[in-house]
Amino acid sequence: MNQFRIVYLCFLLISILAGTLGTARAQTLTLSPYSRYGIGDVFSYSSTRNAAMGGIGIGASALYTPNRMNPASYVDFLNYNPKGRFDSRRTTLDISGFSTFSRQELQKDLPEGQNVANQSTAGFRDMSYLFPSNKKVAIAIGFSPYSTVGYVIADTFRLQREDTVASLGQIDYSGRGGLNQGYIGGGTSFLNNKLRVGANLYYAFGNIQYEWLSRLAVAGVNEVRTTNSTYIRGGGALIGVQFQDTLRNDSVSGPLVLRIGGVSDVSMFMNAKRLTEYTTIGFTSSVNDTLGSGEESQNIKIPQRWGVGFELSKPLKWYVGADVMLQNWKNFQYFNDASDLRQDLQIGVGGEFTPDYLGDKYFQRINYRAGAFYHKTYLNYGGRPITDNGISFGIGLPMSKSKQPLSDFLGRFNLSVELGKKGNTQYHLMQEWYGRVRFGITVSERWFVRRVVD
Repeated sequence: MNQFRIVYLCFLLISILAGTLGTARAQTLTLSPYSRYGIGDVFSYSSTRNAAMGGIGIGASALYTPNRMNPASYVDFLNYNPKGRFDSRRTTLDISGFSTFSRQELQKDLPEGQNVANQSTAGFRDMSYLFPSNKKVAIAIGFSPYSTVGYVIADTFRLQREDTVASLGQIDYSGRGGLNQGYIGGGTSFLNNKLRVGANLYYAFGNIQYEWLSRLAVAGVNEVRTTNSTYIRGGGALIGVQFQDTLRNDSVSGPLVLRIGGVSDVSMFMNAKRLTEYTTIGFTSSVNDTLGSGEESQNIKIPQRWGVGFELSKPLKWYVGADVMLQNWKNFQYFNDASDLRQDLQIGVGGEFTPDYLGDKYFQRINYRAGAFYHKTYLNYGGRPITDNGISFGIGLPMSKSKQPLSDFLGRFNLSVELGKKGNTQYHLMQEWYGRVRFGITVSERWFVRRVVD
């Protein structure tokens, strides 16, 4: 299978290169004014498979794809399935990207054409590489965005000076950048594989830039630009545990398995340095004058996140589950940002169905996935939380036409679609209708096999 190994290494090198370039030039992964607050829109740890099932993964198994939402699930890549037919001691690579399309709406009393905006963005989403180190430990490494900021807002006003005609002015607010994250983790099991534990150690780093551009429609008055560039870096750990047991074992229909899980994203301490610069932009000269600058540093503590979930399944046939996650941002401090942040609550439900994993027909071996999610974000306006909720669905397409799962190479094209709504148009807020398409590829091959020659 040398040709597959060549492809394998190419994917890995391209992913590492993309991650390296991302540190120097951040992707614009969102175009939402809601990303202005905190450290931006924080990404979940979900894979394409997880995303298609309502974002669940805390109590889920790692079928085909590494499940970074709970590193205890890495152990699945060391075991045989309950029927003993699927050798999961495989080295596995998963890469995904995404594209988001959104319609942003403001209150309806604005002039036509000024209350609606259509946006789209796309980019790299995740790379995970998992391999078995021995019979008891599975190791994973990866790279992904951690948070993202991206928006442009214009605010017009009228300035009335004494004995003069009122002047029109405008302030343009914009933000861009975000944090990237690299991680290494592992998982192992106890009590005859019933109890699984795992952890990911990660390091986040990046740059977030905010800019305000003020200008007046008055001759001789220069524009003034204020730029805040914040450089952030720091580390943390995601600790996970899962327990599974067979509720019923039928020789005809197969076992019925219950798995429960829990995770704790240990409080992450980051060092942040902010550089502020004030410049004027002349109308008749291309030279900008610096009015002043400043520098300040602060230690940022990301709130600890907790989550629990479960999964009920007939392995290789169907899976259903649910997750709940909590994270309290109320005491989060980010320089002089006076945002009123609250507790973040996420709930997801979903499942997967495969007609016949060993079926003769290709469509019988496709994974069909669906789910729903509710997210009460940490954003709060006047005591009213900003919510994000919707539905998701997707499929997993086998890359091989062969029905034999014991071949040396396994792979899947994964696709998920999320349709949701964030915010509302009441109280001068903004409502976002969005569709997010996520696409990924998982390749898996048996490496590090000790061959015995008689």
